[in-house]
Amino acid sequence: MTGNGCHCHISVWNTDGSVNAFADKDAPFGLSAKGKTFLFGIMRHGPALAAITIRR
Repeated sequence: MTGNGCHCHISVWNTDGSVNAFADKDAPFGLSAKGKTFLFGIMRHGPALAAITIRR
């Protein structure tokens, strides 16, 4: 999100916290299908997220 000084780190784990839901060692770039879907959502809704986090 260009121009946004606000950032966060996000990870998603299974219910017992033992497996990163974004990781898949056999997938291209090591990114699971769930990770790809999440990343697409962040990119798709980036302008709306920026609108509520950027100060003017």
